[in-house]
Amino acid sequence: MADYKKNKDNILNYKNEINRLTAGGPQRLYLIYGPEDYLKEKYIEKMVSLCFPDGETGFGFTKIDGTNLNLLDLEEAVNSVPFLSERTYVEVRGADLNRLKESDVERIIQLLSDIPDYCTVNFVLPSEYDPDARKKLTKFFLTKGVALKFTHQTQGALLEWITRRFAAQKKSISMEAAQRLMFISGDIMSTLIPEIEKIAAYAKGTNITVDDVNKIANHIPEADIFDAIDLIAEKKYNQAAEAFAVLLNDKSNEPMLITAVMGMQFKRLYFARTALDAGMNAEYIMDALKIKDFVARKMCRTGRELSPEFLQSAVEICADTDYKLKSSGLNGQDLIRDAFSRIIAGDMITHA
Repeated sequence: MADYKKNKDNILNYKNEINRLTAGGPQRLYLIYGPEDYLKEKYIEKMVSLCFPDGETGFGFTKIDGTNLNLLDLEEAVNSVPFLSERTYVEVRGADLNRLKESDVERIIQLLSDIPDYCTVNFVLPSEYDPDARKKLTKFFLTKGVALKFTHQTQGALLEWITRRFAAQKKSISMEAAQRLMFISGDIMSTLIPEIEKIAAYAKGTNITVDDVNKIANHIPEADIFDAIDLIAEKKYNQAAEAFAVLLNDKSNEPMLITAVMGMQFKRLYFARTALDAGMNAEYIMDALKIKDFVARKMCRTGRELSPEFLQSAVEICADTDYKLKSSGLNGQDLIRDAFSRIIAGDMITHA
């Protein structure tokens, strides 16, 4: 089996992996996982097309439900002889590799250690799932198979892809607007696709602006909370409170989630401010926090306007609110409103 370098911290280079797959052909065993579902499915689509170049999968394609993995079904599929095709392809989706019984793990390893040359077995894990590298079965996949984690893509790759998607809709988008889209809607392609289609359909002009993105695209809580913190940094306290009220009134945003995200954003800003005070730059912050370049620069701008004392206090208020949410039984929205009011008041006192 091909020797692939695996590093969970690396951003997967999709083009390189597609070229490798095309040049070397499908291998016998794959473990496919990671949050980027769009690229994951495109890669699998290419793999299947190489297994069945005439387009007819016939009896050679077997899909198995991994959530209720039947080892007899897996064994039968792996050992099936090709019929009306030169290869067979077995896809197992949704298996929880960390929770399998030891006896099942041993049987799976034994079975996958002797996959016929004409067969490709592909274990596809859910986007939110990372296999435990300490587990015996995961170690087997990492050493004997091709293990690929489909990660968030680089800023440059995403910007290029967003531009192409809008061009296909007869629209153009500025870099600033594309970065804003990535910031407020996230940087997962499968999530961005419906947002791009929605913006292209409803924006009046052919050139997509930041205003179009702000009005039409879905806003993730991380972005709205950061925007509210930005307003605090600009001393626009009433606008910050209004922005936070809109976020809180969205019933899809659970109090636990808002508190966790708010705490995370203040921790990141506190780290950024501390790093800046120590002479570090945006590149260092980007690498340390594993965020996009434009996000790191945005964090630097905001961090410079907020004192370390204020940021530390904000982190402590978020931690206190999280504890109360989990232990007091008090109304979650009231607790979060109180927390945000205390945070704003802390900045007002600092600059009094």
